Amino acid sequence: MRDGIDRILTDLLSLYRDVLLTALEAKPELVNLEHASRIEDLADRWTPNTRSLW
Repeated sequence: MRDGIDRILTDLLSLYRDVLLTALEAKPELVNLEHASRIEDLADRWTPNTRSLW
């Protein structure tokens, strides 16, 4: 069970990283390339005061 939780948290962290760097216009090489359009959408909606992206 612990490995499953670790995997989920790692996936969430990589998604957050992609959204944050895209929002900051850092032009990152996305970890989650298959979700590029969704990442761009979330990055466009993100501001420093945003509490939730979903």
